[in-house]
Amino acid sequence: CADGVVHEQSAPQADQCTKLFAGDSSLRGCFAYANPESFREACNKQVADASGEAKEEAACNIALSYVGYCYYVHFVPINLPEHCGKCQVGGQSLHIGESAPVKVPQKEADVVIVVEQLEDNKEIFTNLISPLVSTLRNDLKERGIVDVNFALIGYGAPNQHWPSLYTFNGEYNGFSGSAKNIYFSEPAKVTKPKLSDRLQEIKKTLFNEIGFSKPAKAFQLAFDYPFRPQALKTIVGVMSSGCDRAVLPVCEDGFMIVLLKHRYNKNNSYK
Repeated sequence: CADGVVHEQSAPQADQCTKLFAGDSSLRGCFAYANPESFREACNKQVADASGEAKEEAACNIALSYVGYCYYVHFVPINLPEHCGKCQVGGQSLHIGESAPVKVPQKEADVVIVVEQLEDNKEIFTNLISPLVSTLRNDLKERGIVDVNFALIGYGAPNQHWPSLYTFNGEYNGFSGSAKNIYFSEPAKVTKPKLSDRLQEIKKTLFNEIGFSKPAKAFQLAFDYPFRPQALKTIVGVMSSGCDRAVLPVCEDGFMIVLLKHRYNKNNSYK
């Protein structure tokens, strides 16, 4: 990235920033937790440096930074102002809250592959998943779906507490079948259970009940993947440790369980 521009003096108050960081803005839910003044000042400077329609975009970029800061630092979820969010659906531009009919699939497909990074899956990843990418791409191409993106999510290694969305040349949707930075480890072995092991088992059971287990977090990340609106959407799960079903009735209806019950077993058959 280029060096930032140093501003020696405060920029004039911009109307775009006043709407975002004052009054009844949708950001106000975090004002009591994270002082917005520094963001408002940054917004004023960015807007002053921009021109035309770029002024609104510059202000919205600062608003997006504030939303992320509130969520990841203060754990306060707030909504981005509606005029700041938009996406392209075909030739139509939609803002937050707007909708449009979409015919799926057209010529696009997004495939997310979720892999448990245990040693049992290493051979499956090499001999099954890697060829699967090119096979799927060719099969979809024969059906007129020529724009196919693949993403790779890994989870479940002994010391891997959070799932990883792997990037390739800086792109999260550039998985082509091989990943040099993914690793597979043996699960931790317990010969004679100690008190700490029993506590870990209780913790694992609790996390499974509340949807915070390692598989749950990985597949939730897959569900939250930014699928393209007009794309055929697919999630492929590759697991070796099986799925722990929730015990409490309140968890029985979770869509997470339905997905996690399907897995590739060690013999490369689908279960």
